[in-house]
Amino acid sequence: MRVINVEFWKQWYQRRVRGDQRLQMYDYGSKGNMARYNSTTPPEYDISSLAVPTALFAGGNDYLADPRDVAWLEGQLGPGVIRANVFLDDFNHLDFVWGVVTDARVYQRMVRFIKDQL
Repeated sequence: MRVINVEFWKQWYQRRVRGDQRLQMYDYGSKGNMARYNSTTPPEYDISSLAVPTALFAGGNDYLADPRDVAWLEGQLGPGVIRANVFLDDFNHLDFVWGVVTDARVYQRMVRFIKDQL
């Protein structure tokens, strides 16, 4: 049995190296994919049809979701979907969860955004 978390990071790294910009379901390998998806490759998520008002929060020091990834995501979403786009130059991936100033700079903005959409 494979450790899924290790596999996830391996796949993330491989996509990074290849520059693969697809957003797809988990890749279990050809055999596993066939059993789960009836295809040798995992299906892609079609996010172009999403219509949920979305706020994007990105960090300038985020190596797991760098500005190229965020720009790609923006280009995949339909017009008018992104209602707020917040770029925090000094934030990295973990700052969004454990940063000392996250409440003031992120969480309060998220709560306001959600309330504004209701």
